[in-house]
Amino acid sequence: MIITGVIDGPLSEPLGTPRAVELYVVKDIPDLNIFQLQVALNGGQPSSSINFLPSRSATAGDFIYVSFETADFNTFFGFDANYTNNFLIIDGDDAIILLQGGVSLDIFGVVGVSGNGQPWEYMSSWGYRKIYSSAAFNLSDWEFPGPGALDGASTNTDASAPFPVGSFCCK
Repeated sequence: MIITGVIDGPLSEPLGTPRAVELYVVKDIPDLNIFQLQVALNGGQPSSSINFLPSRSATAGDFIYVSFETADFNTFFGFDANYTNNFLIIDGDDAIILLQGGVSLDIFGVVGVSGNGQPWEYMSSWGYRKIYSSAAFNLSDWEFPGPGALDGASTNTDASAPFPVGSFCCK
């Protein structure tokens, strides 16, 4: 499994929701409960690992959406997130780490560096993976429309630069 997208949405300002992560299942997974997420807030060190998925399987090619909350995610995207967890308090300048059994599998952003003013800032915006080259964060693997790209949008389809839901294709 890899991180394919992160979003800090324009709803419920100043909170900014939906706050969510899109994950892509690269190969069949018999038990999702072995995965954890960590968030490194505002240039800090990662939080404790959060097991966010139940004991269930996933099939290669599935997209999994984990959101900070439910209502604004559905309002913005028109479908429900697979999972909701209020630890996901990302706000556009935070790194996110995906772990399996406590071992880092994938990273979005630079741990220990606030994303404010960085090329990977996604405040009221998003970042989306173009290709997968390694578990290390490589800026050229990602697409960013820039901070504020979602400002004024009430739904993803209304946005001038909509989040590319489920468009990653692992090659």
